[in-house]
Amino acid sequence: MSYNYQPQAAQTPYYDDGPGGHDGGGHFNATPKKPWYSSKWVKIGVPVLVAVIIAAVVGGVVGSRNSDDDSSSSSSSSGTTADPPSASDAASGKESVGRFISSHNNYGIPLYPTSTSNAAAFGPPTALATADSKAPSCQDGSFSPSGGSGIQLRTDRPRLVAPKARWDCLPDLIKFDPYLKSWHDTILANASAYFDRPPPNYIPDGGLDGSGVLDQAREIQDRIKHFSYAYLMTKDTKWSDAVWNDLRVAAGNDSNHKYGNEKSGDDIWNSIHFLDLAEFTNAFAIAYDWLHDVWTPQQLTDIRWSIMNLGLSRGRDANLWWRSAQGNWNCVSNGGMINGAIAIMGESEDDGMVEEVLNTALASAKENCLQAVHTDGTWSETSDYWYFGTTGHAMAASTLITATGSDQGLITDNPDFNLTSLWHIYVFGQTSKFNYGDHGPNKFTATANNLMFYGSQYNQPRYGLYQRDRLDAPEPFSMLWYDVNLAGAWWNDLPLDRHFDDPRNAWASMRSSWTDPDGLYVAMKAGNMTGHQTHGDIDAGDFVIDALGERWAGELGSANYLGTAYFNNETADSNRWLWYRKRSEGQNVILVNRQNQELTTEPPTAFDSTRDIQGPTTEIKLPDTTAAYFHTDLSSAYGGTQYKRGIRLTNKRRQILLQDEITNTADAQWRMHTNATITLDGSTANLEFPMSGKKMKVEIISPTDANLSFSELDPIRFETDPPLPNNGEGKDADMKNDGVNGDTHVLAIDLRPGIYNLQVLFTPQWDGVDAKEYVNPPSVLIDSWSLTSH
Repeated sequence: MSYNYQPQAAQTPYYDDGPGGHDGGGHFNATPKKPWYSSKWVKIGVPVLVAVIIAAVVGGVVGSRNSDDDSSSSSSSSGTTADPPSASDAASGKESVGRFISSHNNYGIPLYPTSTSNAAAFGPPTALATADSKAPSCQDGSFSPSGGSGIQLRTDRPRLVAPKARWDCLPDLIKFDPYLKSWHDTILANASAYFDRPPPNYIPDGGLDGSGVLDQAREIQDRIKHFSYAYLMTKDTKWSDAVWNDLRVAAGNDSNHKYGNEKSGDDIWNSIHFLDLAEFTNAFAIAYDWLHDVWTPQQLTDIRWSIMNLGLSRGRDANLWWRSAQGNWNCVSNGGMINGAIAIMGESEDDGMVEEVLNTALASAKENCLQAVHTDGTWSETSDYWYFGTTGHAMAASTLITATGSDQGLITDNPDFNLTSLWHIYVFGQTSKFNYGDHGPNKFTATANNLMFYGSQYNQPRYGLYQRDRLDAPEPFSMLWYDVNLAGAWWNDLPLDRHFDDPRNAWASMRSSWTDPDGLYVAMKAGNMTGHQTHGDIDAGDFVIDALGERWAGELGSANYLGTAYFNNETADSNRWLWYRKRSEGQNVILVNRQNQELTTEPPTAFDSTRDIQGPTTEIKLPDTTAAYFHTDLSSAYGGTQYKRGIRLTNKRRQILLQDEITNTADAQWRMHTNATITLDGSTANLEFPMSGKKMKVEIISPTDANLSFSELDPIRFETDPPLPNNGEGKDADMKNDGVNGDTHVLAIDLRPGIYNLQVLFTPQWDGVDAKEYVNPPSVLIDSWSLTSH
């Protein structure tokens, strides 16, 4: 399939209005989507408005190491606890309930039945024996190499992601399992939506050396995955024909749909922005392997030519910059090389080169991709870039297991990788993620379905049970990874709170319920502002708050990725820190003298929790003693200004206390970004989302003698900030901070030089709670906080 570029007179602007979209696949977007950077992307209180095609639908903390959240000074439990059900009861409970969720809300959060207890169905997470679950009996399909040197591959197909035995058993599994049935229907519907529109146009985003053609590569891959799945499940040749059409286009062989341009030359998969090349390689590898028996010998030769000449041959260099990066670039780029090599090895025209690429990619991935997960499970970049990195990792690891009989170290070489699934569960609040830093480009193929794969590999049923209810679950890889023998409730016995204490990105997650989307969620971070692959913000002490089904304090997300030198480095004088969304003033933190925080700091943190858990019920009943808090000494982030910040859940997790103890010698300002409307009354701010009618009262309860009051500001740079590149013209302009629910507002408190113990109380106006039940907590210095101090 040789490269055949001819100049094209005109091109249609690239839009994404089909399945995949920014939020991760498995659904249709309601409206056409422009490239992500041109949208008013404010990730605070903005629901995900999508039309979803979907069918009517072992106790203890998971982890490979002990953490201080496992040794709190109190160990109360809440919810109804009971002995685990027997295997037969668990199987019966699973069968009686079917799909746990009824639907998803506008944020895409699963909606569980309210006030429901079911000891059999909602027992601790477990994987039943096939005899107990009554699932169809499938052949194992695993491969055992015969011995000898080097990596040996199975000879049958498929060898990418899952073996033939899984594919052969899928029809029976779909009939048996309601989750697989609903996903199968959704995948076929999404395949039909893709079928009805042409492949994306080759329009580089900001040039080939900008964001390149990454969106196109990922959409091509998603299309090919869906078409290939549809063919394998229906044997309708319209789907294999659709795959071949996309392959011809993406290889530059369709004169009516040009791929490549004058600048790309024969490098149409764009090795300059290697992610593009890796994702195109994944797409062609899937097509080659999954439909291997469909293609003619000439078609196989053509696809191999593309994989080798447009893909693998450009990934031979062991010194490419991303080889040493510990983040998504390494996982995705090496993953593409691994999958491409395994797809054609043994049949290629140059197996020596293919093996060289495989070995180089595998060594780099083990050394660096695996280290993108910190010791506590936190992903090194952001909660959105986790999707790209873990998707790349999981596909490669699953392919290695399928094809070689071993993960070749991609699962076992970093035991802490187990914890990143747990991290993802805790980073998700009641409306959305704790989405600090950059949120990334359109996701298309990147989902959280790797949790299903990791759950099996690490023997953690909780992970698959959690992910099966999520909006992005319907996707071909889910069909191959999901274990139909899983039973129980993912939330059962999982503490509501957790401290992620690796100092590189220390943070804490606290909430009132796992299954109530209207419940309370608070997260705060304190770690280093560098080491995040230039995707972080200057945001020590940043926090988010969810309550009443709304996000009240939130994040602004990415600035324009095409801005001048946006990704160059994380030094103090980096251009990156000039844009509002990246500066400290664009975060929910305290500013001192309108300056950014210090970058290289690892503030010490402390955390405690009553370790409340939710048993076999969707309605948790919390004891009066329930409590959780997190605090940090941020002095090192402020150049010596003495400053401590703490946040805690009070009054049976119905209110939130945010406390700042600061001695500032210059003017300071407390700041919080919200999409809610703000009505000011001195030391009180009344927040409201008019569309839902939900309200929150925010009060300065201490000090009472400093005449402090709230103000409302626009989310824009200060006039004293250093100038933006090119005076903020064109691509270097600050992005407007608008949202679906209205403009973003900054709630602020100005602090003159002095010594403060500033206490701000957040009181959501819960239905059915009398005003007399809200209480002001006592004033206690942060260092004296305990589970009983308030």
